[in-house]
Formats: sequence, C-alpha cells, structure tokens
Amino acid sequence: MSVLGAGLAVLPYRRIPEETVMSRALAVWILTALSFGATASADDPLPPPVGPRPVVPGPVPGPSVPAGQPPGARPVLPIPAPAPTAGGAGAVPAPRPAPPPVPVPASVSDYRVAPSDEVTIEVVLPSNVETETGNLFKSPTRIVVANDGTVDLPKCPGVRLDGRTRVEIRSQVQAGLKAAGISSQAEVLVIVSKYGPRFIYVVGAVNKTVEVSPFARTTILQVFAHCGDAMKDADMRAVRISSRGGMRSLDVRGVLLSGGVTSEAYVDPGDVVMVDAKPEKPVPVIPSVYIGGFVREPGAYQLYEPGRPGQPITLLKAIFNARGFADFAYQDEVVLRRVVDGQMTQQVINLERVLKGKRGPTLTDDPVLQQGDIVYVRGSG
Repeated sequence: MSVLGAGLAVLPYRRIPEETVMSRALAVWILTALSFGATASADDPLPPPVGPRPVVPGPVPGPSVPAGQPPGARPVLPIPAPAPTAGGAGAVPAPRPAPPPVPVPASVSDYRVAPSDEVTIEVVLPSNVETETGNLFKSPTRIVVANDGTVDLPKCPGVRLDGRTRVEIRSQVQAGLKAAGISSQAEVLVIVSKYGPRFIYVVGAVNKTVEVSPFARTTILQVFAHCGDAMKDADMRAVRISSRGGMRSLDVRGVLLSGGVTSEAYVDPGDVVMVDAKPEKPVPVIPSVYIGGFVREPGAYQLYEPGRPGQPITLLKAIFNARGFADFAYQDEVVLRRVVDGQMTQQVINLERVLKGKRGPTLTDDPVLQQGDIVYVRGSG
C-alpha cells in the first residue's frame, strides 16, 4: 500500500505512468493547502514527485528581445537566410528574365492624325491684327481629313494634316501665318474632335473587316480573335501581310510560341492580311471490290475482312458481306472480272462446290479477291 496524502487517500499498489503520478501529486498538494486554509502561491514549493524523476527537456529556442529594450518589448524574429543554390553556398537565385516590352498606347498629344479624322483648328490673332485682316479666323475651322491629308486654310494653303501630331500642325499653321505676314504671335488651337474608323482587312480563306483602336497597336492574334470560328479552316503557317512597307510573311505558330508580343506580330490600320485555306487532307484509298447481280445488297465492299486490316478476303466471304445470294441466283455461275496487264479477264467460278464442300482437282474454287475486282452473280427471273 502507498499513501499519497496524509490521511487523505489510500491507493492500491499498481504501476502508474509518470505523467499520472505528477498530476495526482499536484492535486493532492492543492487539496492539502485548501484543507488547512492556506493559499497556494508561486513561492510555495511543490511536493517531490513519486517515482522516477521525470526528464526535463532543455530550453526551447525562441524569439529574443534586443539588448537595451524593456522586458515587455516585442521580440524580434530572426530573418532566415536565402536557401543555397547550385551556384554555391548562400548564393541568391538569379532573377527571371524580364518579358519583352509591350508598346505603350499613344496618348492624345502623341496621336497622329489620319484620313477620316475630324480636326478643329482655331486661330486667335492679336486684336490689332484681327482688325486689320478683317477677322479671317472669326470661327473655328472644322475639317475632315481627306485621303491626300492636306487642307487649305486662309493665308495658309497646303497645310499637311495626315501623319502629324497636334503640336506639329499648330507649328505649321503658325509658320504659315508668319510667312504670309499676318502675325508672328498667333495662338493656334488644334483639337481632334472625332477619330475616324480604322480597319484591318482579312481576305482569302477568311473575309473579315476588323475595326481597331486609334491609340493602341493591334496584334495579328487580336485580329484573328475577331474573326472567330472562320479561322478554323485557315492555314496559320503562311500568313501574308500587305502594308505600306510592302509584303511580308508571318508564321502565326511562332507568334503563339513567343506569347504574341514579338515586333512582327503587330499590324497597322489599312493592312491587308491574306490567309490561305488549310491544305486538304489526303483521303486514304480504301481497296474495294464491286459485287452485283443476284445478291441481296449489291455495292462496293472493302477488300479486306471486317476488323482485320490487311487480311485478304475470298470470293465467298465477299458475297456473304453482300448479305448472301438472292433468290434465283446461280451459285455455280459467279463471274469474276479482273484486269491483268491492262486487259480485262473473266472467269466463271462454281461456288456451289465450295458450299457443298467439294473442290476441283486443280482450280481453287474460292479465290482471293484483288483491288478493283468485279463480281457478278448470274441468276434467273
């Protein structure tokens, strides 16, 4: 018998795990303190454990408080070092290569005027000059850019608009007014009041007109995406693009592998994209024989046995493929016609002997058919 508390409990002897002994010893100590009216505190020693001394693990490393900081300061967690790579101990892995740059869409100030754009030009002259000239520019001039890209303004003929920015057009008008002796201090305001539509034309196996943005450049993949299901029959290996710079060829598969951002992947308004149709797949030639006459289903049949490619078929099996002899068929008069050395030959075969299990002494009554053979079963009625 073993007594764990003074007159509190008597337990029968048995082997108890160390963890259970420790927990029970702590419970007995608390009950003893309460029974004598004592208050347990952190300074009161615990009773010695019963049994072997438990193994106390060593201190667990944790975050440390930097020197000079108060005890309640937040601990500083260590920053792990980068994992070593194959280049050596502690080597930092090389960064991934940057993707190719994507062209930035043009801003309004960088925009270059194109045919069909609507441009508003307003000229403000000094008051004395305006009085002398009779106020030639009393109202803004609204112009739709023609195909030739030029316009005639008062005292400024042949102003080039096509391919020019607003700043360039303004400088050109100011220079024209100065050269005409009107004023060297004219204020010129140029506004693109309406942007004309821009198209890329897809012709050939696909006929589609694709409208594109006047600010961002368009890739060939975006053009084909607008074409939709019509591109499924197009040949992507040889696409031709006709532009102002001439004709060029493009392999769209290579553009796809590069992510569609190569310099040759971009097309401009007015370009014509020529797409050819996919080459037709060659239709495999299926060797056939032709069966007619007094059979149930005349027609052309494969030369080989069903489900056994390369296995030649005999005359009788071919007739069975045609659902057998029809009524009033002469089974002993089956005509086999075959081209031999450019000449048509004919042979009459008695299949009735084969059906009855009889065979001739020298001639095979059920020959193997060849490509292009014609079988005709004679009959009456």
